[in-house]
Amino acid sequence: MSIPTANSRQSLRLQIASRIRRKIALGGLTPGDSLPTYRQLCKEYGVSLMTVRRAMQVLADEGIVRGFPGKGTFVAQEATILGRKLAQVGLVFYGDRSTLFTRQYLSEILRGILGKTDGLRVDVRIMSLRREAERAWPADVANSGVDGVILLGVVNEAYIADMARQSLPVVVVDYVPEAVKLDCVACENRQAARQVVDHLVELGHKRIDYVDGRAADPMVGWEQIIETSDIRERREGYEEAMRAHRLVPRSHVHGGRAQGSHGHESWLHSIAQSVAAESNRATALVTYDTHTAALIGGAFAELGLRVPKDLSVAAVAGCQAESIPPDGVITYNRMDFLEMGEQAVRLLQKRLEEKNTEGTVTRIGGTLILGGTTAPPPAQ
Repeated sequence: MSIPTANSRQSLRLQIASRIRRKIALGGLTPGDSLPTYRQLCKEYGVSLMTVRRAMQVLADEGIVRGFPGKGTFVAQEATILGRKLAQVGLVFYGDRSTLFTRQYLSEILRGILGKTDGLRVDVRIMSLRREAERAWPADVANSGVDGVILLGVVNEAYIADMARQSLPVVVVDYVPEAVKLDCVACENRQAARQVVDHLVELGHKRIDYVDGRAADPMVGWEQIIETSDIRERREGYEEAMRAHRLVPRSHVHGGRAQGSHGHESWLHSIAQSVAAESNRATALVTYDTHTAALIGGAFAELGLRVPKDLSVAAVAGCQAESIPPDGVITYNRMDFLEMGEQAVRLLQKRLEEKNTEGTVTRIGGTLILGGTTAPPPAQ
């Protein structure tokens, strides 16, 4: 349930009037269409019957709705949110703002968003989910004056569903939710995984393992490992590619609880030890991203395994070249994260111009960059 905020700058009746107005506009309702009953709206928005009545009176005074005793409330004229120029975007991010500038792929997505909005003379308001006391709750975002919302790296399904109920245009970037259908912009994960596996097979590899990624949801707790759409799709893409080549896939899946970066490195080190100890070990490893490839490559170096002479390593995706000691630049798919940000703004514009169209997923691909970490398998 979406709960309006009593401490908002707007009164509850104006908050509810704003939501109903957006429901009419973005729901494609036209004059003569009926609205939900007052009691249904009370349940949907979590407010009293009196608040809904006052909100409807606001809309009646504007000429947007008209009530008929014993019959219900009907749309009298179309709300004006559609066709309105995009003036301010709310960018809701899962972490601290500093992370947007310290993690390369996030910086590129942000550059794409800011570059596109600057060209359109649109303001961007950055909001965070990191700290509960300062958290950008959907009701607050909806009543902040923004014309549309971009959710960047937000993976909490309940939060996304609540944001969708605010009747604001919403675009999800770097995640594909399961609970609701919204416009999403994500990596072409399965294709990227197939490209990496195809490359290794062309080199002659037949025993190719996969090393999973990991993620956490700040609204649940940073210590709990979850599976995002990126993680699932990249692993499934690897497995599909292996089966297409009639090879046996084997995935090392990250589970349990996170213990910071040290815990992640320990898990990867244990995977490296396990691979190194096998008598019929893999001759190549595909990893979730370039960061994971660099970490596990370092672990192999400590164990005396040379990349790529003893074992090849490639990453499904990344945004910059990373290396495995001593000087091997990782083979990976260079994803166009800049385009992801630009596309998110385009989709928001489209949502303000169109009525009641179903959400779509836009996949942004990449380019396979051949580095020095892949080579033919060692002679048996």
